[in-house]
Amino acid sequence: MRIKDYLYIIIVLLTGLWATSCTEEIDMNPNEGKIMIEGRIANFIVNGEPSAIEGENNITEMKACIFTDGVLTKVYDNINVGNGNFNLNVTETSGTLYMVGNATDAGAWHDMSINSLSEDEWKLRTVSMKDNKAVSFFTGSVSLDGYINGESAPLVLTRGVARFDLNIPTEGGVALNSIRLENVASKAFLLPQSSVTSPETDFVTLEESFTTPLTEGKSGLFYVYEQASANMKVVIDVTVDGTKKILEADIPERGIKRNAVYTMNIHSSSINIHVDEWEYEEDINLSPDYTGKITVDMEKSVLQGAVVTPDGTGLNIPYLSSEMELYLNSDNELEAVYDGDEIITVYPIENANGETERNGFRIVKRLSPIGYEARPSIIRFRRKGMTEIYDEDCIVLTMEENPTKTSGLLMFDLDGVCDFGKYVDNGLGSFKLEEGKELIVDLGNEDPWIKAEIDDSIPNIYHIIAGWRPNDPKGDGREQAAKIIIRNKLSDGRSATGTEEYIIKRRNWSIPVVQLNGIWWSKYNMRGDARKYEDQVLVSTDPAEKAGKSLFEYLNSCTSEEYFQVIGSAYQSDSSQGLLLTYSDGKWHFPGFVSHNSQVMSEVDKKKMAPDGFELPDKESFRSLVWDYNCSIGNKPTDGFGNTPRGNLMFAERSDITQNGGTMSVHHHVIYYTESRYSTTRVSDEFVLYGPGYQASADSEATNLYIFYATNTEENGLWTLRCNNGNTFRFENYSSNSEDKTHTIRCIKTPVDYQY
Repeated sequence: MRIKDYLYIIIVLLTGLWATSCTEEIDMNPNEGKIMIEGRIANFIVNGEPSAIEGENNITEMKACIFTDGVLTKVYDNINVGNGNFNLNVTETSGTLYMVGNATDAGAWHDMSINSLSEDEWKLRTVSMKDNKAVSFFTGSVSLDGYINGESAPLVLTRGVARFDLNIPTEGGVALNSIRLENVASKAFLLPQSSVTSPETDFVTLEESFTTPLTEGKSGLFYVYEQASANMKVVIDVTVDGTKKILEADIPERGIKRNAVYTMNIHSSSINIHVDEWEYEEDINLSPDYTGKITVDMEKSVLQGAVVTPDGTGLNIPYLSSEMELYLNSDNELEAVYDGDEIITVYPIENANGETERNGFRIVKRLSPIGYEARPSIIRFRRKGMTEIYDEDCIVLTMEENPTKTSGLLMFDLDGVCDFGKYVDNGLGSFKLEEGKELIVDLGNEDPWIKAEIDDSIPNIYHIIAGWRPNDPKGDGREQAAKIIIRNKLSDGRSATGTEEYIIKRRNWSIPVVQLNGIWWSKYNMRGDARKYEDQVLVSTDPAEKAGKSLFEYLNSCTSEEYFQVIGSAYQSDSSQGLLLTYSDGKWHFPGFVSHNSQVMSEVDKKKMAPDGFELPDKESFRSLVWDYNCSIGNKPTDGFGNTPRGNLMFAERSDITQNGGTMSVHHHVIYYTESRYSTTRVSDEFVLYGPGYQASADSEATNLYIFYATNTEENGLWTLRCNNGNTFRFENYSSNSEDKTHTIRCIKTPVDYQY
């Protein structure tokens, strides 16, 4: 009986048993109406065990053809290659299918003419060496006669080459200087013949020399084609205990067989060659003995709350982290092969002596993350002595879904970490817990930057709120982290130890701010990328504070170089990328200025032009600083603004600011509120109006006499500081070329629910 027929009978007889196996969820006939050719690479065998060297199974292309009644009738190119398995669906149910790997490299895939190439001609095709080396290729064939649509036909690909390995005993003082194979056939038949034979061919010598004599074995020293030559021999140059020797050995008389491994055992006075031939019966894709179904050994296993399924072939695992010792019932010794879910790791169990326990496996499971989709995960097992892993040899793990739910911005990875990677504040999202659970925030030694609030209106809901600290000297971009612990709450009011832990992280950034009339204003103008904290003056780098001066005093006394570090950038349209005031070509301007923009800044999203947690001020925010929408400030200090004695106003002008040989007069005004100081540790809470001025067109020169402050308003307007004609600070409608004119950005803090 043919192996194919034997396999078909086995499949029919065992259908009932398969119905209760791990393949219940696997589609057994995904290609109904076709025959599935299941091709795979045969093993190199050494001492009865599979032996493979990295790279020797590489196949860069796979092709196939079918001969019916001795004539080529079908050609398949570009068959998908993956993981040593090569599947092909065919509709033909007669003839012989040949599959060839690396056929083009072997020079054997040419003139594939349908209805013209005969099968006899095909069988006599040859392959030749390239650059004195055998080309790696693979071939296999299967008769399609007798198969019906929907069946699978196994096809084993054998190598067209044999492998030569070298074995040098560790004892004996043998060092190999060089080795060569003589009378090696340079040509071979593409397909196996009825017996080991060679086409008409030339013979070559293969040689390998070692600068440092070899004292240990090496696999894959040579690859050669199948050949019938009885004259092939091995010649080695060795040093034994300081004495050089030349040793020789003949290849076995039956010649070189494809897909066989020839191990050359080097001794001090001789060479013997051991041949490991590939045996088809040991490598065919046969079905295992299903009477030996793998099940959980419930007496030996320590399952930590996991529940075994009624048929013993699966485990239902709780969502919490656990570590289990799983022992299996099987007549064979098993090796676990698992490449499934990332939250499961499988190890063999070792005893106190470091020996592997028979069929014992340690399963380490991480906490199922919030939002993790519960799905079956399969651990497959290879039986000792078999090269294949069969779908039925498995244990199915069904993991419970985490009952905790989150909403909002809270999303956790497989490690239970939600890392925003930037500054965030206000509501981050909510946790919804099971009944009987509670949530606490563990900050460790960190500042109280985050808190959880219980929702009184909805049971078991905790809202997570991130806070803001004004003028935080630690706000230099460092990471802030908090641990969220979800644990059982006992009925007597005591709390059990933590059962779930999650981490929330953000970056802590802080720019200097001044509070005026309930609004927190940035102390300095924005510079560089207005959205990036890294480009701004930070609390930790505040130059005025470091100099022990108010900002007004600092601007009056700093050097030109220092002034240009804090004056800020100019911004256009909806771009957060700032332009730097520069003196060149005899004028002051902003390199990179763009004319004819399509967007006015007053209509841009107010949070797009400021760092995270800040925004552009609106019309009324600026109005809260002064007494009207059009205020004449004058040229000297006053006692108050109009009829509202809010504080003091001062004005200063400097005409000594220079750059690259150019000089510019700069102006700054201070609105000084004595009743609004936030911290007695800081020099002052002054709000200073200053800036680099503006440019209106590509040809115009930048001037400091007008400072246009970016204002978020639907009126297409902005607040301007005019440093002439009495110095005015007023809101103006700007319809003419307002897209082009540059703006100074002074941002305000977006209101926060939690300040710490």
